Amino acid sequence: MRAVKDLLLEATHRDSEDVEMEDEMTELAQARFELRKVAEKDWLILDHKYEADDPRRTVGCVYEVDPYEVEVMWMRTLPVATRYMSPVEALDDVRRLHEQSRSTRPITIPHHPPLLPT
Repeated sequence: MRAVKDLLLEATHRDSEDVEMEDEMTELAQARFELRKVAEKDWLILDHKYEADDPRRTVGCVYEVDPYEVEVMWMRTLPVATRYMSPVEALDDVRRLHEQSRSTRPITIPHHPPLLPT
């Protein structure tokens, strides 16, 4: 299994000429979210949409339960799992969720004039 650092470096050094429209959206999500190791068995999932001093920047805290399981404490309400096999899987879930939320158009709500009293 490749190290998290290698995966992040690979994602940021892709050749932009070979990237299609869908891949560009994926890369934007990958550049937006980062998995940062803060201790031997602890990571943070960060959202670069927010400044470094903004508490919303931390999306989740990942803790290793055992060598094949991590638990995530989400700092936001997200419809995702709290246990994964690796920290990278938790990061991928956040990226996938972000891509899905941006891939659908808003639902139009019909507007009608107010009813007149009878």
